[in-house]
Amino acid sequence: MKKIIYPKVFIRLLTTFHRNPRTTEKELNDKRLTLDEKNILKGWFLLRKNKISEVIELIQTITISSSELVNAQKNLLLGICYNNLCQLKRAETHLLQVIPNLENFNVRCLTFIAYYNLFICYFNQSNQEASEKTIDKMKELRIDHFRHELLLLQCQFMFHLLINEEEKAEILLSRLDQQMDKMSESMKLGHYYDKFNFYLSKSNLSECLKCIHEMKKCRSFNFSENFIYMKILLEHLVYNKSLYVYPQQFKLNHHFYFQLKVIQAIQSLDLVTAKLYWKKLMHFDSENYFDHFRVKDESSLLALAIKKYQHHVDSAEKEIGATISEGRKEKILADLIQNCSHPIPKEVIHQLIWGRGLEDKDDMVKLKKLVSRVRQLYHLDIKFKNNCYFLSTDEINVA
Repeated sequence: MKKIIYPKVFIRLLTTFHRNPRTTEKELNDKRLTLDEKNILKGWFLLRKNKISEVIELIQTITISSSELVNAQKNLLLGICYNNLCQLKRAETHLLQVIPNLENFNVRCLTFIAYYNLFICYFNQSNQEASEKTIDKMKELRIDHFRHELLLLQCQFMFHLLINEEEKAEILLSRLDQQMDKMSESMKLGHYYDKFNFYLSKSNLSECLKCIHEMKKCRSFNFSENFIYMKILLEHLVYNKSLYVYPQQFKLNHHFYFQLKVIQAIQSLDLVTAKLYWKKLMHFDSENYFDHFRVKDESSLLALAIKKYQHHVDSAEKEIGATISEGRKEKILADLIQNCSHPIPKEVIHQLIWGRGLEDKDDMVKLKKLVSRVRQLYHLDIKFKNNCYFLSTDEINVA
């Protein structure tokens, strides 16, 4: 039988961190800690400051350790990070490896935290059955700290919200409101995020704005990509503020940038660009983004924004359909090429003009002939690279 190493100092510091982080930071240089254990603890402090990329970079320097506890904490931190980046399946894979490695240590606090984060991952995937089972596991653990009581209450609120039991969710939300004075800054942030989702599910955007205002007070969240995304889209929905979006705002969460570009394009009746970015979203997460600008979470900010401009989508598709029925495919393609600010994938062009994707070589031959006619009729220098069509004057990276 494999001998279990029981690192008392590491366990004590991990347990203390999840109860009172400030007292733990002073002991990071304890000589009884291994280098891997110190990096795990540093990772938790970086996560507390919302420095996701730094956590991943640090934790990935830890190879498979002889310590099962180090391996468990490594997977837990990576699972939390990927969950925050909306890479949910990747997060779940890491989180499911945590519990088996913790069982040999019988430390309820650490096991509870693992189940809590696994619940958050299941909740974000709208997995009702797995969420309920995880809450049951949390209840089975004898809770010995008020912070864990609040986290369990938070999970119960989220679960009732997930299964559309709004009255029960509202009661639990009120109970959490009464415990605000006991919450740390990170817990308050989580609470306001829950309130935001609750009011969003009721389409009460004015209350959502109040939540955003409170979230702004949390320094670790104020400059985060989540906050920037929520603020931009919410203020657009409420105040019709213009959407100014830049890639550098979302270096970690590219899907936020794609979502905002979709709404920006739909608002401008640029259905081609909207579909280009929507295709990126479907590639990023096929379980939450579907054809025709449909999303799994119908109460999300993105879904509300799409609903706001649904008439733009309908009129643009109707216009394309009417033009095609008149046999003016050359005019459509010429307009697309000249007006689109991005190279256009061949599949997108075929879908827009013939109503379906490319299926065989005959479809590609047909598309090439159409492009050739457009070059001649409109004197356009259309280029083809990386399966995309674009004008040679476009200063666009098509790689």
